[in-house]
Parts: sequence; structure tokens; C-alpha cells
Amino acid sequence: MQTHALEGGFTDAPIDAACAFRGLMTAMARPGTICDVSGATPPAPLGAAAGTAILTLCDPDTPIYLGTACDTQDV
Repeated sequence: MQTHALEGGFTDAPIDAACAFRGLMTAMARPGTICDVSGATPPAPLGAAAGTAILTLCDPDTPIYLGTACDTQDV
């Protein structure tokens, strides 16, 4: 197992994941509403919000498309 793949997660996983999930669901349910979704420290070039969204909503079985700039080994 590569340990660098486990870096960048939530500090307090249950609380941070719940807050991020609530913020993401609110933002999707109310377009134009600005919600704070943070807590993850993703590898570059992802920002904190993108990394938090991926960490919150995706699992190993969830296929996602990464554009060429974000399609790196670390991500």
C-alpha cells in the first residue's frame, strides 16, 4: 500500500465528513448558495473544495472523470 495515497483526508473524519456532506447537499439543492466545504488537504492541482467534494462523495467504486490537468497519480 502506498502511504501517500492516505494523506490529505479529514482531520476529524466523522465531524468533517458530515459538515462537508451537508454543505455539498445544500449547495446542490440551492444553486447560487455559497457553502463552505473544506476540511481536506488534497494533492495539487485540486483545491480544498474539490478535494473535499471528492473525499465526501466518492468511494473506490465511483468512476469520475478527471481532466488532463487533474489526472495525476497523486489525485
